Amino acid sequence: MMHYELPILATPQDFERLRMSLRAKICHGCPYLTPGSESFGIEEQPKCEETCEIFTHLPRLIEAARRVDPMAGRFERVVNTEIRNICDTNPPPADTTGRRRPLIRHRRALIRELSSIVRH
Repeated sequence: MMHYELPILATPQDFERLRMSLRAKICHGCPYLTPGSESFGIEEQPKCEETCEIFTHLPRLIEAARRVDPMAGRFERVVNTEIRNICDTNPPPADTTGRRRPLIRHRRALIRELSSIVRH
């Protein structure tokens, strides 16, 4: 099981709830899902989660989401900018050659799920 350093202000319960929600909404239909993981429940961590850029950068995305000032900018724009920054500064995963990387492919669902956990 992968261990994450929780961002400031994220409770372990919120973080785990977000991970399970992402597994339900994103992992189920992801083309990068480890073969044989399709039948896993959302409580079970598929092997690919350890290297999936969505999950490895999740603490950074939560931090960006929590820094959003509702008066200064839109939540979606701030998180989208952080996703672009991650993509610009990190090489794409090796298994995504010729395909959209997971952060781009699933960004809308990721932003929706982040907004349901990070309340402003």
